[in-house]
Amino acid sequence: MISEMELLKGKPIDLGVCKVYPLTLNEIVDMTEEKYNQALSLITFNKDRLQINDEELNKLTDYEILLAYCYHQSDFRELFFESVETFLKEPIHLHELGFFYLGDLEEQRIIDENVLKQIQEVIRKQNFLSTEKTEFKPANDKAAELIEKIKKVKEKLAKQNSRDNELNLSDIVSIVACYSDGINMFNVWDLTIYQLYITYMRLIMWDEYHTKYILLPHVTDSTSLDLKHWATKINLNKK
Repeated sequence: MISEMELLKGKPIDLGVCKVYPLTLNEIVDMTEEKYNQALSLITFNKDRLQINDEELNKLTDYEILLAYCYHQSDFRELFFESVETFLKEPIHLHELGFFYLGDLEEQRIIDENVLKQIQEVIRKQNFLSTEKTEFKPANDKAAELIEKIKKVKEKLAKQNSRDNELNLSDIVSIVACYSDGINMFNVWDLTIYQLYITYMRLIMWDEYHTKYILLPHVTDSTSLDLKHWATKINLNKK
């Protein structure tokens, strides 16, 4: 169970085998948004979204596909390991039995299929993936085949889930920095993605409530405004 309080505080989520760290806006700016999106796309790989036509490939799990690509394509392995290490903040390796492992050879903290699923779930939560645009360009020809498929699916999902005003990450940052009490252009960069979007969603809820409240005396049917107070629980399923 992922703690919402830990997400709000910006703490790393401890899975026992490893910790998953939320990136701050400062870190994303330093690594570039393109590389951040690429890292997200690779670590949260899901074959069900790729519409793969290869029957043999479809028999494999997400973990087995990633493992196969890492074993047989050094360029893809380098990209995938870099992506994982971005969020775990420690190096990973390939185990002789086919598992990823962390630490040195004596520790061998294994990232098996179950652990990878846990890591992916945490990263999706930390980064609001259903609302993030995750476009990126393949880094090289050998890794391009799988990465290009991921890109197309991410673009499709981003289009389906995009807001009407087509806000991007920099737009959200500027809105939160300009309209939140205590947050400005100088300290907004210390926020994690989760903290940024929660703050943004609260601003939207506050604005919608007060806009409808002003309209209240001018409508014949007050129920038509669906006047829900801004200080209520955020429904994260409607991001």
